Formats: sequence, C-alpha cells, structure tokens
Amino acid sequence: MANEILPYKVITNKGFRELQKEGVIQEVTQTDWNEKNRSLQDLSINHRLLITQVRAVIATACRRREDLQLLFWREGREIYDAIEVALEGGYARVPVAPDAFFGIKDAKGRMYFFLEADRGTMTLKRFTLKLKGYAAYWREKKHEDRFGIRYFRVLTITTSAMRKANLVSSAEDAEELQALGRMFLFTEEHKLSLDNPESILDKIWTRLADHEIHSILGSAPSPHHHKKGE
Repeated sequence: MANEILPYKVITNKGFRELQKEGVIQEVTQTDWNEKNRSLQDLSINHRLLITQVRAVIATACRRREDLQLLFWREGREIYDAIEVALEGGYARVPVAPDAFFGIKDAKGRMYFFLEADRGTMTLKRFTLKLKGYAAYWREKKHEDRFGIRYFRVLTITTSAMRKANLVSSAEDAEELQALGRMFLFTEEHKLSLDNPESILDKIWTRLADHEIHSILGSAPSPHHHKKGE
C-alpha cells in the first residue's frame, strides 16, 4: 500500500503521520516530506522559468529580425501524444510530451521545433528513451497526422556543457537515433539571454549527427536533405 501512496507529488509530514495512524502506511521513514516538497517545487519552478526564458528569447529574436516570424508557441496537454517504441525484448509506449512546440517562418519557408528543457534531473537512459520516442514519431509520420507538418527538429536546452555532452553521448549509443541525428540539437542554458536574444539563432547548437555547431535556421530541417517548409 505504501508504494501506492508515496509517488504522490505532495504529502506533508503531518499527512504521512496520519496515514501511519490509520494503518495505510506501515513503513518507518526518516524522510522530511515538507523539505522534499519544497525541493520538488523548486525543481518545477526552475523548469518553468527555463521554458519561459526560451519563449521570451525566441519571440524577441524574431521581432528583431524582419525576415523572421514566430508563427505560434504551444504548451500543455494539447501537444502531448504517445508512440510505440521497439526495445530489447518488446515494445514500450513512450510519451511524446515536449515542453513546447513552436514554428518559425523565414524567406525560405517554415520550420517547426519541439522543445525539451532539461534541468539535469532525468537519467540519461530515460532521456534517451524520450528521444527514441521522437524518432519513432518521425518514422511513423505521426507529426503529419497530429500537427499537419512535414518536418520537425527537437531542441534540447540543458544546464551545462558536461550535461550536454552526456546527453549527446548517451543518444549516440542508440542505433535508431544515429540515422536521424540531424533532427536533434543541443545547447546550454547560459547561451540564451534576453540581453542578446538573437543568440538563440546563432551557431550554438550541437547536432547529434556530426558534433558540428549549427544554427537552428541553417541546420537541415529533417534527417534527410529536404527543402525547408511544409
């Protein structure tokens, strides 16, 4: 019964003691649930702030460029989906739940991006599985059915150069991601700033395919060499 209760996001020390009194929880623990809740809240707030920062930076950068237009920015359950991913020994249904989905238009066409705001709290194995979900989504053309787009890329913004290197290394070990490496780009949080919003358009993105540094505008929009646009 304890395993059914403890994964809940919020339980206070007082609440835990009450559940013990009622016999719902039998285990003894020294966990400070109040402190744990505060830590979870801090992580959630920092994650939310990073997403908001990216939105502000990309919107400002597009406003400052006459040749660019931010078409839309979407978040939440309306952009969530799931896909079957082949794993050793079977299949798993993996969520495709980006932190944001947005589109940019330039003189050559439209570009679409899924955002992953990584705070370094997810294991490398789990994050790589998340990327496998995007790869399967692409192969099954779910993005065409769900969003009416032909191409997309996945932008991962993380906490540090070391975390970025670890994410890239883990992803490269997955064979199903190697062929789609052009789809995945990574950068660090400190490279984005409202003081210089155009930096998000600069060559600050490490591409999984070749480890070269790219711009989200100049990098190929799909794992294959197609023309930009829908």
